[in-house]
Amino acid sequence: MLFPKSYMDKEGETGTSIGGRVKPLIARDFMVIAVFAFGGYAVSFLNQKFVACPHLAQIRRASPPPPHVGALLAAALYGANIAYNVMNKRLLLAHPCPLSVTTMNFGTASMCCMLAWGLGVQKPAKLTRELCARLVPLVLLHWAGILAANVAVCEVNIAFTHTVKSAEPFFTAAFSMAFLGAVPSKQAWFSLVLVVAGVAIAATTEASFTFLGLFAAMASNVGVSLRTVLSKRLIDSKDKGLDPVNFIAVLHCGSFFVSLPATLLLERNGLATMCQAHDAGIIMLIGVLVWVFNIASILILSRTSCVTHSLIRTLRRPMLVVGSILAFGTTVRPLNVVGIAVALLGAYVYTGSLETTPQGSRENSPPRRNVAEVQNALEFARCNSF
Repeated sequence: MLFPKSYMDKEGETGTSIGGRVKPLIARDFMVIAVFAFGGYAVSFLNQKFVACPHLAQIRRASPPPPHVGALLAAALYGANIAYNVMNKRLLLAHPCPLSVTTMNFGTASMCCMLAWGLGVQKPAKLTRELCARLVPLVLLHWAGILAANVAVCEVNIAFTHTVKSAEPFFTAAFSMAFLGAVPSKQAWFSLVLVVAGVAIAATTEASFTFLGLFAAMASNVGVSLRTVLSKRLIDSKDKGLDPVNFIAVLHCGSFFVSLPATLLLERNGLATMCQAHDAGIIMLIGVLVWVFNIASILILSRTSCVTHSLIRTLRRPMLVVGSILAFGTTVRPLNVVGIAVALLGAYVYTGSLETTPQGSRENSPPRRNVAEVQNALEFARCNSF
């Protein structure tokens, strides 16, 4: 079967009757996915060539895609990401083994990457010993960040997890200051304060709140943000030897080889249970969704500006929160809604303040184009964040 146990009724049957549990769940999930994929298409098309920040239009890419092409890419990004999160949560409900789920996610996504190499869709990555040594810490951070996110989703609902994860730019800004010498603007810091305040309000009013879920989501923010900033260094280097698509593929493959031994050691029974026939379909589908989401993100960034790309990805977060509430019927209290809204508003405001100023006097600050290139590298590094 394509769907995991969470779609089945209490007796474990597939729910073939009209009043059964599986058909309403499947219909609701696909409706949510379709609605928000269309939403991504409509928003992007109405913005005409992704011009979402007029005051930053001068750092936009010279030849953005036609509106329909760009809108289809945005629909693929939104639809694949919402589908991934909903189905991944269903899988975790059926098998509360986040390490095993993480391993299967990386494994199936790696298969898609290797298939693309084998079919000639993407040229294989050229790895040297020196490059592999530089990739090891990035692979470990990538694996840890996604694993922590799955632990959070397993503990609390998706809406709360991604409300907390909306604070990711705060950690990215802090690590950028520490490692890249880039100081965010006052507007950026103000928006990040909004995010932190919103997360705090949402945490204190969250019905499914657990400290493990909160700390896991925060740990995911730390891992993903640190990986993003360190990836920027690699992307900037002249001897990197990897284009962005291969960079993501290598991270997926490397993370799988890190995750598999850990799973066999700690969650062997959970992995064996997940390999049952009725779960094989959704496991494979989740891997494909991860690959589609990452490719769509890279294609959007390669054809637009980093500001537009970040805006599209930032708008993905509130859509994901609303979509998960609809898909799972999550109960939200009024103050909880306020916290979620404040956090997501802060993330949105942060998108408009992406311009950073290097440490030192403003007279010696680099021209706008160099600033855009720095942010563009950060956006490429951020593309492989689920």
